[in-house]
Amino acid sequence: WVTEGVSRCVPWMITPPPMVSRVYQELSNGMLGFNQALKLADIPFPFPYAQLLPVALCIFCMVMPFWVASLTDNQYVAPAACYMLATGLLSVNAIGMELENPFGDDTN
Repeated sequence: WVTEGVSRCVPWMITPPPMVSRVYQELSNGMLGFNQALKLADIPFPFPYAQLLPVALCIFCMVMPFWVASLTDNQYVAPAACYMLATGLLSVNAIGMELENPFGDDTN
């Protein structure tokens, strides 16, 4: 409907044709971006993967201290490495959950 409105206004505009064609091109690019975003919103995230990821993170957080302790002999490096690894992976998971539903149901 926007392109039809622009087409109706073209006879009264004093704009040169290359500028009007650029308007049509930008409207087309906007619709292309909208349709690509709509495709991403319409395709659901695989439910089994979404349910398995927290379980895998929990197992990783339980096994990781023993694994890091066996790799390092320093009593100060092991807890710091465990904290950084766990915080990093849990943060990536939280960011992914937020990106999956960016507007959410909660109030801002």
